[in-house]
Amino acid sequence: MPGCNLKKAREKAELLRKTIENYEFVFHPPKGAPTVIEPVTVSIGVGGLSLLDEQGTSDELKARLEKRADALVYAAKHFGRNTVVSQDAVDMRKLYERKEKEESKILPTSTATTAEAATGEAAGKSASSAPGA
Repeated sequence: MPGCNLKKAREKAELLRKTIENYEFVFHPPKGAPTVIEPVTVSIGVGGLSLLDEQGTSDELKARLEKRADALVYAAKHFGRNTVVSQDAVDMRKLYERKEKEESKILPTSTATTAEAATGEAAGKSASSAPGA
């Protein structure tokens, strides 16, 4: 969403998440009765680049954005799935470090809903030192 700030992107992602969660997906097999598939949910990571603050070639910026989005989806799934996580809500540096450590492991199932679970930040500390935040 070029030109969209993080707040607006997060709002759009939350609307998409709720729409998918409430949509009735139906499988229509060639033979047999239709089957409702439930539940269908989505985890979304919302990140961005400020072209005023970030330098590099278009390929470097694209790679940086993909890495950021991947880490944010990881965080959303880690928080318990069916959620939206924005880069302004987590410490991206700590999230990258944690993701790298756990990359070869199976993601733990957690019901945590705070940035603390994904970043290791203690409650009450700022977790918004992400680029572009």
